[in-house]
Amino acid sequence: MRRAAAILFCCCAAVAAFFRYQIADGFTRLFSDSYDGMLELALLDHWDNVLRGFSPWSEPLFFFPNKGVLGYNDGYLLYGLIYSLFRAFAIDPLLSGELVNLAVRAIGFLSGYAAARRILELPMTLSLLAATLFTVSNGAYVAMDHAQMLSVGFAPLLALPLHRAFRALIEGDRRGLAIGGSLFLLGCAAWLMTAFYAAWFFLLLVLAFSIAWLALAPAAERRRMQVALPREAPVLALLAGLAVLVDLPFLSLYLPKAVETGMRSYHEVSTFLPTPLDLVNVGDSNLLWGRAYGAFRRFIGAPTPAWLTLASGLPPATLSLFLAAAVWLWRSREPDARLRRLRALMAATLATWALVLQIGTVSAYPLIYYLVPGAKAIRVVVRYQLLLAVPVIGLGCAFLASRFGKAPVVLLAAVSAVLVAEQFNHLAVRQIDRPAQLARLGAVPPPPAGCGAFYVARTAQEAQGLADAVYRHSVDAMLLAELNHLPTVNGVDSFAPPGYDLYRPGEPSYRDRVRLYAERNNVHALCGLDMRSNRWQLPDQTEGLQP
Repeated sequence: MRRAAAILFCCCAAVAAFFRYQIADGFTRLFSDSYDGMLELALLDHWDNVLRGFSPWSEPLFFFPNKGVLGYNDGYLLYGLIYSLFRAFAIDPLLSGELVNLAVRAIGFLSGYAAARRILELPMTLSLLAATLFTVSNGAYVAMDHAQMLSVGFAPLLALPLHRAFRALIEGDRRGLAIGGSLFLLGCAAWLMTAFYAAWFFLLLVLAFSIAWLALAPAAERRRMQVALPREAPVLALLAGLAVLVDLPFLSLYLPKAVETGMRSYHEVSTFLPTPLDLVNVGDSNLLWGRAYGAFRRFIGAPTPAWLTLASGLPPATLSLFLAAAVWLWRSREPDARLRRLRALMAATLATWALVLQIGTVSAYPLIYYLVPGAKAIRVVVRYQLLLAVPVIGLGCAFLASRFGKAPVVLLAAVSAVLVAEQFNHLAVRQIDRPAQLARLGAVPPPPAGCGAFYVARTAQEAQGLADAVYRHSVDAMLLAELNHLPTVNGVDSFAPPGYDLYRPGEPSYRDRVRLYAERNNVHALCGLDMRSNRWQLPDQTEGLQP
């Protein structure tokens, strides 16, 4: 009972620390911004509509009448299911979206603790430390303009059934193999449909770990694997069939869109490969290292990063502990199965980290980009460091455990305090004003009868720059479409339908572009929404827009 209470207390404390500003202001200002954050909210509300029977699962109510538009971005499946639970209790959409983030962080803590105990075999205190460090991670906090990256917290959750399946395969435990393998495959399918980036990063690390384990395992261990594979062929065949079955929705949605969009060019991807400086890029607002990092960057003449998401590096003490663990594992020659797993995880972490790194214009990432399926869909490769926080922290704590009996408790407590403190960052990406957004959305009256679809005829205020002209009316239309169960021709996403250009509503050509779009796509009863006056324009009031 006391152990459960300690785990719950540490979980609540870590999650509260991550959401400290929201808790302090009563969830008035929320993570992300009014572009990406509101776009995510529209996708979350889509899943609520799916569960209520208003929408097909692959058809959000934007980019109407194009099909399969969920495939232009992450699917947010698991996030949407959690969101629907909060919405069922009549919690407003914006607060529900933030509570999803809170729930995902809590899942990350609890699964991180369980993985540290069962897979890394750490003592309870260091398992709690590992879970806490991962939960309050500096990189994850800075990346909260894209909250789907919090799903890296599913990595330790899926590592648990994978570990069970792996051990069961070696030991001839068919039941354990079937259960562990099935749970892993189901979890991967749901994760892929939620946040492709994070899931793909995890699978890349799993692939690298498998290769490293085979390369580092002694001959006797490899022979056991050679015997186990044909022996368990029936179960493995069933698992292969299950993998195809559970991934069919994902493949049917995203493969056509991959062909349609062409995914990402290598030139585009290379802009977001991490550089050596990004390995320790914790941002200028990091509590312990921000000023030092900024001063060092200026000293070497490095420009200020244009993208906040580049601040995904590991804090110096955490990284130093990881490097100490690498030396410890390299020198260790103990014939221990646990240490072999740790060495394989270390090798996989270092190898994949090196492969995504870019020094000047030189990188080995083309080996991944051209050879690993799905790699061409990944643009911001530097976010891989958010996933690498899992093995980096875990292996660092394993090193501490190897010295636990020799180190004084006071010294261990001091080290833990530094490790936790260096994760904190003053920069809070909280640009969503919840009361203001709720008031703004609430001021829009329900659409009148006779509207088959709508477009934003005029924005609430003049666009401030190109990004505003592309995003503002688009995300407003997307969220209002989901909340009112009325499709909109507007939309914005990672990709868009071929030839789509309903951006820049302030330009004189906008209304003509909407009219041509409606004609080409056979959109009837198209209403306009003037968000400056909060008035709807019926089809016969939209200057001939109805075909």
